[in-house]
Amino acid sequence: PLVGVRINQHCAPNDETLDSLKQDPALFLIHKNGFAFQSTPECVPFLLKQGHASLQSISSYLSLAHIDERYIQEPLLDLCCGRGGKTAICAEQGLSPFASDFSIQRLSQLQTESSRLHLPYIPALLINASRPLPFSKSFNTILIDAPCSGLGVISRRPDSKYRITKKMISELVNTQKSILEHACSHVRKNGTIIYITCSISPEENHNQIASFLSRHSSFECVQEFLPDYTSPMNEFFYTAVLKNRA
Repeated sequence: PLVGVRINQHCAPNDETLDSLKQDPALFLIHKNGFAFQSTPECVPFLLKQGHASLQSISSYLSLAHIDERYIQEPLLDLCCGRGGKTAICAEQGLSPFASDFSIQRLSQLQTESSRLHLPYIPALLINASRPLPFSKSFNTILIDAPCSGLGVISRRPDSKYRITKKMISELVNTQKSILEHACSHVRKNGTIIYITCSISPEENHNQIASFLSRHSSFECVQEFLPDYTSPMNEFFYTAVLKNRA
């Protein structure tokens, strides 16, 4: 797989270093602050140590970077933040996200990572997103980097194709449905849900969103990015942006 590097907008390296990355012979792709290389440039370990950059799959970065910025507004909640890769993208862009996850270990990793990147403090809550959310407030944006089968990133996790069963996908689809149901009641008028998976399973992607929209007529899909099976990056993500018109 390609080596993905995300430059930290909040604490960027100097222009000379950026130019060297752009001219590196191993460079495969650039999009905004995301780079993909066929091998790791010599300066990357230094950039990581200084908090100027993070290692992140370019496909994972693009799943959020492709979204129209008007659909990512504060107050913003990253509901299934994991170790905080997409939370950090938002913070690096000057937003002040809230983060939550069901794993205290992942939340700890998020705080460690945000410290390395010299980001402002990110409030992090221990929450099971598949259950009713403990918020009295609503948000303009809720980001759901949904738990999924990972069938779109088999190039990085080749054992997945042997572990994932139809029953597991069915259970994941039910979990994703619960997360969407609980999230939607906390989205403000004209606010958005951003739903992302690293799966190629239609049940987890377009079909999941179509089912959600059939139950919630106040929401509409304003952007959708389907997995591009012709991509030479060999990683496949799905993104849907759902706007609440109510």
